[in-house]
Amino acid sequence: MTAERNAFLTLFPGNSDALLKELPHRIQSGCIHFALLSWTFEFEDDSLTMGRAYGTEELLAFEQLTELLARHEFDYLIEIFEDSGRPLKRYSR
Repeated sequence: MTAERNAFLTLFPGNSDALLKELPHRIQSGCIHFALLSWTFEFEDDSLTMGRAYGTEELLAFEQLTELLARHEFDYLIEIFEDSGRPLKRYSR
C-alpha cells in the first residue's frame, strides 16, 4: 500500500481563466477541484492563490502542473511532504 503525500501550493497572479480552460475541473462548495495523474488539487476559490494537493508517489503531476503554470504566467511555491510530514520536494518560480 502506498502512503498518501500532501502538498501545499501558493500561486501568485497569472491568467486563471486560461489555466482553468486547460484543466478539467469542477466547482464544489465554492472550491475548485482538479486531478493530474494520481494527485487531487483543491483551491478555495477561483483566484487560485492557496491550494492543497494530496496523492501518492507520482510526482510527474507536478512537472505537468508547473509547465502549465509557467505558460499562464503564474509564479508559484509548491511544497510536497511525505505522509510523516517530512519535506520531500519543492518547486518554485
